[in-house]
Amino acid sequence: MRRIALAGLATLVLGLGMVESAQAWGKRKHGCEAPCASECAPAPAPCAVPVNYEYRTVMTYRTEYQTQWTEVERIVQRLVPKREQREVEETVWEQVQKEMKAERTVLVPQTVRENRTREVIHVEWTTQNQERRYMVPETVIENRPYEVMVCKWVEQKQNVTVQVPKTTVEERTVPVTTWQTVSEVVSHPVTSYQTVSEVVSRPVTSYQTVSEVVSRPVTTCQTVSVPVCDPCTGCVKWVCQSVPVTTTQQHTVCRQVPVTTTQQYTVCRQVPVTTMQQHTVSRQVPVQSSQKVQVPVTTMVSENRTVTVQVPTQVKEQRTAQVQVCRMVEKKEMVQVQVPVEKRVQENYTVEVCKWAEQKQPYSYYVCEMVSKKVKRPVEYVTWQTVSEKVKERVANQVAVQVPVAVRVCVPVPAPAPMPCPPAPCY
Repeated sequence: MRRIALAGLATLVLGLGMVESAQAWGKRKHGCEAPCASECAPAPAPCAVPVNYEYRTVMTYRTEYQTQWTEVERIVQRLVPKREQREVEETVWEQVQKEMKAERTVLVPQTVRENRTREVIHVEWTTQNQERRYMVPETVIENRPYEVMVCKWVEQKQNVTVQVPKTTVEERTVPVTTWQTVSEVVSHPVTSYQTVSEVVSRPVTSYQTVSEVVSRPVTTCQTVSVPVCDPCTGCVKWVCQSVPVTTTQQHTVCRQVPVTTTQQYTVCRQVPVTTMQQHTVSRQVPVQSSQKVQVPVTTMVSENRTVTVQVPTQVKEQRTAQVQVCRMVEKKEMVQVQVPVEKRVQENYTVEVCKWAEQKQPYSYYVCEMVSKKVKRPVEYVTWQTVSEKVKERVANQVAVQVPVAVRVCVPVPAPAPMPCPPAPCY
């Protein structure tokens, strides 16, 4: 856009220059008042006028549209539920059990004694003489020799080399460190905080009440006749039984629906700004120097000495010990032993046997009957009322604002006055 504007300005300046040159040429042709005007020849081409260009900053204005929020009050109609408790009378079928009596034939177990014969093995014990052999331990004391190693200490002289300490004084140079205070300029960053405001938009969710019709299943009991077979007589009877029946009912339900809108607000936040500050710091600097010190030095010197040492030696020695020796000796003995003898004998015994006998017994059973009954129960009724309410809303308006803008433009500038053109000759 800027290049198009510059090209248009340059074209306009060149057109103005050409018009002025054409007017000047016409004056030279028709306005010549010299005595030889009738004999004037056509004028030559005008001299070219030099033009220079330079960049200049021009302030212009552009239109920007900004959003402004205003609060507007409006009246909203809302439905508010109103709940009431009412008593409703309804007929309910109640199940009642009735006792019935009957007679049945039952098999009863009876115990009967029976005499039976079986073969039994009897064991009788008889005495017999038998020979028994066994080992008896016998202890004897014996003298047995054995050798023992006995330790004896013998004195012996030995030559030993011993290290003896010897101390001498030496002069040594030792480095010494001293501390000197030096001041220097140090720069360090300092952070400060500056408050900056910016526009932030965020979504805001509000809830709106919406009513809808919902169908749900409702289960009730219904009395149905069911055939039942008696296991004793085999007769089929009809019995009343409650069966659940499901129906669909419609109800009006209110639910909250979220509605999301966008709001803009101004937020101030702290922006860190870092600057460098200088200050003078004193610190300790180590300075190295040397110093001569006399130090005692200990060295070890070898020295030969004669020492008397106790040396252990081992000597064999014969000794005798009495030892108890145990030996096993065999002995024989006659013993009377009880020996078992088996005999088969016939034996009579009585056994209890179970037999089944028929017997009639009375019994009772229960039959279910349905009885109607009137019951009152509370029911909740919901009615809807229209309520008007004042609500404040924010409305966005677009406002046109003129914003100054600096534009850099290339402008033609007239050059210094050129040399005058030579006069046209008159003929």
